[in-house]
Amino acid sequence: MYGHGFPLSGLIMLGVMLFSLQGFVGRLPFDITEAETEIMEGPLLEYSGPKLALFKYLQMAKLMVYSGIFIALFVPWGNTLFYPVNVIIFLIKVLVLVLIITLVASIHPRYRIDQAIRYFAGMFIVSIGALILAVWGY
Repeated sequence: MYGHGFPLSGLIMLGVMLFSLQGFVGRLPFDITEAETEIMEGPLLEYSGPKLALFKYLQMAKLMVYSGIFIALFVPWGNTLFYPVNVIIFLIKVLVLVLIITLVASIHPRYRIDQAIRYFAGMFIVSIGALILAVWGY
C-alpha cells in the first residue's frame, strides 16, 4: 500500500485541511468577529488607522504561512533538482492556493455562528474518520 499512490486517509485529510483552512485563517465566510451586527467584540472594534492596517497585514501573512504549510504537506510534487526553480514553483503553488481562498471568500456569504459550528463539527467527524482509516492502513 505504501508505494501505490496517495492513501485514502491522506486524500480525506487533504480535503479536510483545504476546507478548514478558510476558517482557520479567519477569512470569509468564517470571519465572525467582523460581523458587527452579530458580535460587537474582537480586535476590529478597538483598532483603526495604522493599527487596523497592521492587523490586516497580519491576517494576510497568516494566510500565506498556512497556505505554505498546506502546500508543503499535501502538494510536494513538481520539484526539480535546482533550488531556485523549486522556490519559484513553491511560491506559484502558494499563490494559487491563496487565490482560491480569496475567490471562495469573495463569492460566499458570511456564516452565522451556528452554521460555522456545524461546519466545523462535520469537519471534525470526517477527520476522525480519516484518522481511523490511517490507523487501519488505508
